[in-house]
Amino acid sequence: MDDERHNGVSGNGETEPDKHEAPPRVAHEPTHGALQHKARARGRRRWGYALAATVAALAVGITFMVQTRPGSSAPVIASAGIIQGDVRVSGPGDNEWRQLSRASGPLVAGTRLRTTLNGRVALSLPGDASLRIDAATELTLTAARAIEL
Repeated sequence: MDDERHNGVSGNGETEPDKHEAPPRVAHEPTHGALQHKARARGRRRWGYALAATVAALAVGITFMVQTRPGSSAPVIASAGIIQGDVRVSGPGDNEWRQLSRASGPLVAGTRLRTTLNGRVALSLPGDASLRIDAATELTLTAARAIEL
């Protein structure tokens, strides 16, 4: 009887499976390599999502910083729309004139604008209002509803 157990033969002559042998693989059962591949792909997707969220957060933060202009407590009065020719701008308390561009950002209270003989500018104001400034004009944006010529 001991010999039969070691040979894997039962008393009725049938072979018994070895208890230490792994069960046969089923065709639909994933292999170890396939599971590792799925885990790596999932990890790459997570990093991709994290990177996309970081880029979005940075974009929002930079936009917020540009719009609020740290160090400038003056309220935003206008933004430059169409700029033609030479248009100069001087910030509040600043005596230096520089070229106005759309990248100059929002115009705050106390900003002075000057158009030369060939310069024109269209400003967008709060409340869907606009202001068109013709050539050879100088003005100061004093408040949201006050402009000095």
